Amino acid sequence: MPAIELTLTSLAIAVAVLCGLTIVLIIVLSVLGYRILRANRRISALDIKLDARIKTLEEELQRTTKGIVGVGKRLLVAERQLAELNKHIEEQENIAAAERNSRQAKRIIQKTIIEEEPTRNEARLAALLKGESESHLR
Repeated sequence: MPAIELTLTSLAIAVAVLCGLTIVLIIVLSVLGYRILRANRRISALDIKLDARIKTLEEELQRTTKGIVGVGKRLLVAERQLAELNKHIEEQENIAAAERNSRQAKRIIQKTIIEEEPTRNEARLAALLKGESESHLR
Protein backbone atom coordinates (compact mmCIF):
# COMPACT_ATOMS: atom_id res chain seq x y z
CA MET A 1 0.00 0.00 0.00
CA PRO A 2 2.86 2.38 -0.16
CA ALA A 3 1.75 3.37 -3.66
CA ILE A 4 -1.62 4.38 -2.32
CA GLU A 5 -0.01 6.38 0.48
CA LEU A 6 2.11 8.16 -2.01
CA THR A 7 -0.91 8.98 -4.03
CA LEU A 8 -2.77 10.21 -0.96
CA THR A 9 0.23 12.23 0.05
CA SER A 10 0.50 13.67 -3.44
CA LEU A 11 -3.18 14.35 -3.39
CA ALA A 12 -2.92 16.12 -0.04
CA ILE A 13 -0.02 18.21 -1.33
CA ALA A 14 -1.96 19.07 -4.47
CA VAL A 15 -4.97 20.09 -2.40
CA ALA A 16 -2.76 22.20 -0.13
CA VAL A 17 -1.16 23.88 -3.16
CA LEU A 18 -4.58 24.55 -4.66
CA CYS A 19 -5.78 25.99 -1.36
CA GLY A 20 -2.67 28.21 -1.22
CA LEU A 21 -3.17 29.34 -4.81
CA THR A 22 -6.82 30.02 -4.10
CA ILE A 23 -5.87 32.12 -1.11
CA VAL A 24 -3.28 34.02 -3.20
CA LEU A 25 -5.86 34.48 -5.97
CA ILE A 26 -8.41 35.80 -3.45
CA ILE A 27 -5.79 38.24 -2.07
CA VAL A 28 -4.86 39.43 -5.57
CA LEU A 29 -8.51 39.87 -6.51
CA SER A 30 -9.12 41.77 -3.26
CA VAL A 31 -6.19 44.10 -3.97
CA LEU A 32 -7.41 44.65 -7.54
CA GLY A 33 -10.95 45.31 -6.29
CA TYR A 34 -9.60 47.84 -3.77
CA ARG A 35 -7.58 49.60 -6.49
CA ILE A 36 -10.60 49.68 -8.78
CA LEU A 37 -12.69 51.14 -5.95
CA ARG A 38 -10.06 53.84 -5.29
CA ALA A 39 -9.79 54.60 -9.02
CA ASN A 40 -13.60 54.95 -9.26
CA ARG A 41 -13.60 57.32 -6.28
CA ARG A 42 -10.81 59.37 -7.84
CA ILE A 43 -12.68 59.49 -11.16
CA SER A 44 -15.85 60.61 -9.36
CA ALA A 45 -13.92 63.35 -7.54
CA LEU A 46 -12.33 64.51 -10.80
CA ASP A 47 -15.73 64.45 -12.49
CA ILE A 48 -17.15 66.68 -9.75
CA LYS A 49 -14.20 69.09 -10.10
CA LEU A 50 -14.60 69.10 -13.88
CA ASP A 51 -18.32 69.88 -13.60
CA ALA A 52 -17.54 72.75 -11.21
CA ARG A 53 -14.91 74.17 -13.58
CA ILE A 54 -17.25 73.89 -16.55
CA LYS A 55 -19.97 75.72 -14.60
CA THR A 56 -17.49 78.45 -13.62
CA LEU A 57 -16.35 78.88 -17.23
CA GLU A 58 -19.94 79.02 -18.44
CA GLU A 59 -20.73 81.76 -15.90
CA GLU A 60 -17.61 83.72 -16.87
CA LEU A 61 -18.48 83.37 -20.55
CA GLN A 62 -22.00 84.57 -19.87
CA ARG A 63 -20.73 87.61 -17.92
CA THR A 64 -18.20 88.37 -20.65
CA THR A 65 -20.86 88.10 -23.34
CA LYS A 66 -23.18 90.45 -21.45
CA GLY A 67 -20.29 92.89 -21.01
CA ILE A 68 -19.43 92.74 -24.70
CA VAL A 69 -23.04 93.41 -25.66
CA GLY A 70 -23.08 96.44 -23.35
CA VAL A 71 -19.83 97.72 -24.82
CA GLY A 72 -21.19 97.16 -28.32
CA LYS A 73 -24.30 99.21 -27.57
CA ARG A 74 -22.22 102.02 -26.10
CA LEU A 75 -19.93 101.88 -29.14
CA LEU A 76 -22.90 102.21 -31.51
CA VAL A 77 -24.18 105.23 -29.56
CA ALA A 78 -20.70 106.80 -29.62
CA GLU A 79 -20.38 106.20 -33.40
CA ARG A 80 -23.79 107.76 -34.00
CA GLN A 81 -22.84 110.81 -31.90
CA LEU A 82 -19.52 111.08 -33.74
CA ALA A 83 -21.30 111.00 -37.11
CA GLU A 84 -23.67 113.75 -35.94
CA LEU A 85 -20.73 115.80 -34.69
CA ASN A 86 -18.90 115.40 -38.02
CA LYS A 87 -22.04 116.47 -39.89
CA HIS A 88 -22.40 119.51 -37.62
CA ILE A 89 -18.72 120.44 -38.14
CA GLU A 90 -19.11 120.15 -41.92
CA GLU A 91 -22.19 122.37 -41.79
CA GLN A 92 -20.30 124.96 -39.73
CA GLU A 93 -17.36 124.82 -42.15
CA ASN A 94 -19.72 125.28 -45.12
CA ILE A 95 -21.41 128.21 -43.40
CA ALA A 96 -18.02 129.79 -42.62
CA ALA A 97 -16.84 129.28 -46.21
CA ALA A 98 -20.06 130.79 -47.57
CA GLU A 99 -19.67 133.78 -45.27
CA ARG A 100 -16.04 134.25 -46.40
CA ASN A 101 -17.13 134.04 -50.05
CA SER A 102 -19.95 136.49 -49.40
CA ARG A 103 -17.62 139.00 -47.74
CA GLN A 104 -15.12 138.62 -50.56
CA ALA A 105 -17.87 139.06 -53.17
CA LYS A 106 -19.15 142.18 -51.41
CA ARG A 107 -15.66 143.67 -51.40
CA ILE A 108 -15.29 142.88 -55.10
CA ILE A 109 -18.69 144.38 -55.92
CA GLN A 110 -17.81 147.50 -53.95
CA LYS A 111 -14.47 147.63 -55.70
CA THR A 112 -16.11 147.38 -59.13
CA ILE A 113 -18.49 150.16 -58.22
CA ILE A 114 -15.68 152.43 -56.98
CA GLU A 115 -12.97 151.55 -59.47
CA GLU A 116 -13.22 151.63 -63.19
CA GLU A 117 -11.27 148.50 -64.10
CA PRO A 118 -11.69 145.32 -61.97
CA THR A 119 -9.48 142.36 -62.68
CA ARG A 120 -10.84 139.70 -65.00
CA ASN A 121 -11.51 137.22 -62.13
CA GLU A 122 -13.20 139.93 -60.07
CA ALA A 123 -15.40 140.82 -63.03
CA ARG A 124 -16.43 137.19 -63.47
CA LEU A 125 -17.27 136.81 -59.81
CA ALA A 126 -19.25 140.05 -59.79
CA ALA A 127 -21.15 138.98 -62.89
CA LEU A 128 -21.96 135.61 -61.36
CA LEU A 129 -23.19 137.27 -58.18
CA LYS A 130 -25.38 139.59 -60.18
CA GLY A 131 -26.82 136.61 -62.06
CA GLU A 132 -25.18 137.29 -65.39
CA SER A 133 -23.61 134.53 -67.47
CA GLU A 134 -19.86 134.29 -67.94
CA SER A 135 -20.10 133.93 -71.70
CA HIS A 136 -20.16 137.66 -72.39
CA LEU A 137 -16.99 138.20 -70.30
CA ARG A 138 -14.70 136.05 -72.42
